[in-house]
Amino acid sequence: MTTTVPTDLPPPRPLLQQAIATPSGRTAVFAWPFLALLGLAVRGWLAAATWGTNDADTWVVFGHYVNRWGLFYTMQWEGNLNHPPLPVYWAVFCYRCTSSSGVWDVESFRPAWFPTLFKLPAVLADAGTCWLLYRIWRGRAGERTAAAVAAGYAWSLCAILVSGYHCNTDTVYAFFCLLAVYYVEDRKAWLAGGL
Repeated sequence: MTTTVPTDLPPPRPLLQQAIATPSGRTAVFAWPFLALLGLAVRGWLAAATWGTNDADTWVVFGHYVNRWGLFYTMQWEGNLNHPPLPVYWAVFCYRCTSSSGVWDVESFRPAWFPTLFKLPAVLADAGTCWLLYRIWRGRAGERTAAAVAAGYAWSLCAILVSGYHCNTDTVYAFFCLLAVYYVEDRKAWLAGGL
């Protein structure tokens, strides 16, 4: 038995073009931002509902030690503290806020709300990345494509897990790197990109 392949079919469109092609352009303009917001809401829910990986425990320890003995003394004897001061001070702030609340995890005796507060900048950085991707793509490919790219990032499973669950600061750094490239490449603002 043989099958014939029709030769008059149009060539396949790239995946992004297929995703943004809708009968009504108006629907796509409103649907993509809604999907992006929903993806960011999933991050927020995950940040509030989960403790995270062992990085959450590590940041709690860093927050406790630096709160008690200071940054320089802790860096001298804690070999795992190889982070710049800003996220370490954020861990101290989160530790102070959550340990003074009186809500502690009974099994592990650690501040129960620490990872939720610590993950907040990562979730906000992902929101900033979605906005920045939208701005970058809007000038290059139009509003619908830009909204689709932002929604695609909002639903990136790796990004969701890193910002909403993992409890680290990687997405904050990624946002600032993209922001620097945006300033240099699109705005030709060299000083702002460097800062």
